[in-house]
Amino acid sequence: MTSNRIGFIGCVSILVSSMIGPGLLIIPSLFRSAGWITPLVMFLILILVAPTSTLLLCEASGSLQGNERFAKKIEYSELCSLLITNRIGQVLTQIIIYAAIETFIITSIILSAQLLDNLLIDILKISCGIGIYPEFGWICIGNLGNENGPFENRLMLFTIGFVLTIFITVPMTFMELSNNAKIQIASFFTIILIVITWIVTIAVHGLNPERIPIFGPSQDQIIKTVMFNYAFITTVPSLVNRMKKDISIRKVVWTSVFITTLCYISLGIIGAMSIKMELTANLITSIRKSELHNSFIGIMNYLFPLVLLAGIPVYAIAIRYNIVRSGACKDKNIAIFFTLLPWTLAIPFQTGYLLNLFTNWTVLVFICSANFIIPFWLYFLSKKKEKIIPMVKITQAKENGTKVEDTEKKAQIAKYLETHVNVPPTLDKTHDKNVAEKLHNTPMYRNTSPDAAPLSDNPEINPEFTNNNTRLTLPPITTMDPDLFSIYLPSQPSTPQHPSTPRSISTDDEEFHNIFPPPKPFKAFFPNLEEVKNVNEEGRMVEKDDWYSTCIAWTAGIISCILIGFAIVYSFVDLSFGIKTSTLL
Repeated sequence: MTSNRIGFIGCVSILVSSMIGPGLLIIPSLFRSAGWITPLVMFLILILVAPTSTLLLCEASGSLQGNERFAKKIEYSELCSLLITNRIGQVLTQIIIYAAIETFIITSIILSAQLLDNLLIDILKISCGIGIYPEFGWICIGNLGNENGPFENRLMLFTIGFVLTIFITVPMTFMELSNNAKIQIASFFTIILIVITWIVTIAVHGLNPERIPIFGPSQDQIIKTVMFNYAFITTVPSLVNRMKKDISIRKVVWTSVFITTLCYISLGIIGAMSIKMELTANLITSIRKSELHNSFIGIMNYLFPLVLLAGIPVYAIAIRYNIVRSGACKDKNIAIFFTLLPWTLAIPFQTGYLLNLFTNWTVLVFICSANFIIPFWLYFLSKKKEKIIPMVKITQAKENGTKVEDTEKKAQIAKYLETHVNVPPTLDKTHDKNVAEKLHNTPMYRNTSPDAAPLSDNPEINPEFTNNNTRLTLPPITTMDPDLFSIYLPSQPSTPQHPSTPRSISTDDEEFHNIFPPPKPFKAFFPNLEEVKNVNEEGRMVEKDDWYSTCIAWTAGIISCILIGFAIVYSFVDLSFGIKTSTLL
């Protein structure tokens, strides 16, 4: 299994490829139109909010029993079903999550297809496709216009660039994420090379700080654009489930976000100082029309859409994992259908104003909600379920005069003893207690189950072993009351048995974790902070590190809701007055 796990470089590459997408091309235009203060503030906010949302989502998943180290491979949509008890809430979150991932895939497909069409026109001097409106039939374009796509505002059924996008990306969508990581590593280093090339070339051309105002006239696209560029959180559960166990999730997340933010800010400020950009043009279009355009920079420009294609399968694989794990589609053909659905939905939005309208509203409604609202909600739900002791158990324990922990321990040990221990009929209760006590205090061995006896206790290996009842009589070595075990011992006659070889177990063995303390669950913040626990009258277990994490979660969640709410209200006002929505891509 270790060979199929993803290493540190692979994890960072997957996350960076997920973040550096189509939004990178309009960052210089954003700084030029909005000024340098507000975009910079938004990036600084997102560099804190995005990792917080990611790590809290991982902590919510790790809080589930048996999934402390993500052995159960719980996906994002499945986590919503497990933590959200309201049926309407479950359905609503499922729709938002799937729509967010599908939307990001559609946007990436469209931009990649447009750039591939531009590449064909530059090299072959022609690109063709089937038009629907206003011209119907086979349409060929031989020169590039002012728009990002060569077919401008025509409604196209498909173009050659769109077909190439399908042929390149679809085979990769059926790979496992661990195998796709090799492609993402190559994509990651290529992206870094492209960004460095752009920055150096633009800086050598000359920088004019006066081209970036402190506050620009256009502020409407800042929130949507910046949040769109950090829409990687929906893929993190799929990545964490396949990550090597010795890798720090926190280190992967913070490293990836830092690298991405550095690329965005550096390219945005330097690009805005150097290149004259129109509001509807992206970076590649502006470079092509400027004095910077040469053979080498041209190769980098058209290498970028190919690299961008490598990020699409990550989201498609995440869609497939979520559908299969949630049980929504038991038929594999249905899962394949949902995996290929974005390529069909992308057809009417390939060009023109519909693309801008589609991206603006889907980013606000679906992508922002799935990445910056739902993770905080799931975290609070996980803490609520984790800390509240059911009042029924408390009442039953008080009636019996025992503690809640003792009552639960009785049931756990009884279930295990009935399955694995056969007590000889000649033993009295005193010896029965010692059998249970010996089992409970058996030395632990790596990759063995609790019923695997040490070699020194195996009669087939150790000649000194004597099969008598006194051999099983041990002095009590724990403070636990032996009466907790005696009433649960089986009464069927049998003889003591030991396995000849240890039985290997997996980390998701629920029976094993019920008897022996499970590993500590993943903590988003302060993993080494000393736990200080108090139980209040309502049965709530309050931990010091959880209190800090909860404060951070509330702060980041409120900031996210304010930003998204403000952007939605602004877009509604913009639409009500009939102002043409500016482009996100």
